[in-house]
Amino acid sequence: MSTVSPGGSQGKLSTQPAKATAGTLVPDCLAVLADALEEAGCDNTDLLLHLRGPGPHVRGCWVLDLLLGKE
Repeated sequence: MSTVSPGGSQGKLSTQPAKATAGTLVPDCLAVLADALEEAGCDNTDLLLHLRGPGPHVRGCWVLDLLLGKE
């Protein structure tokens, strides 16, 4: 199983990866996040496909919780 690490070549990953509108996350921002994670070495297909998917994406998304270290 692959892992997600907020290291990357710059050593930083924003903890606010997507803009929210009325509790729904903007899919275009999540697709950009998926691209950045992939470029940083993330190879978790489920995670990347989820971020690039049509949603709806809402607060409490399992991927964002994973990246933010929430349980």
